[in-house]
Amino acid sequence: MIRIRKLLSIIFLSISGFVFFFMWIGGVALHLFTILFTYKFSGFGSAFLALILPLIAQIYWFIKMWVVTGSFINDFSFNILVFIGWLSSAFIFAFLGTWIEPKEAIETDNDVDVDVSENIYEVNKLQYISDEDLLLAIKDRINENK
Repeated sequence: MIRIRKLLSIIFLSISGFVFFFMWIGGVALHLFTILFTYKFSGFGSAFLALILPLIAQIYWFIKMWVVTGSFINDFSFNILVFIGWLSSAFIFAFLGTWIEPKEAIETDNDVDVDVSENIYEVNKLQYISDEDLLLAIKDRINENK
């Protein structure tokens, strides 16, 4: 069961990473589309504002095209909604990948480290020993825990 969860986690996180990578490319393409759309619809001044204020320009033109066309889904809003859908799916896959990952499958040596450090403290507390003896005691303790 742990291996299946680990495999599903890897698959979901890989899909998320893949989608996020293409979201960067899609975000640049959407920004360029917004600038060209703004230039075609309102001229150079508005296109320059869209260039320096990408998110604000996309929200503005999304609402303006909705009002102008009278339809929520139009040429401009369709591209924005597809981008939002892809972005949402990337976050959903990332969440699923981290949520489904088995916490028991993460192996750490903390227990061994704590035991060894406690024993070293006890050994040093009881008597003063040489460095070689201390290393031998550590190796013996690690071998006992295996």
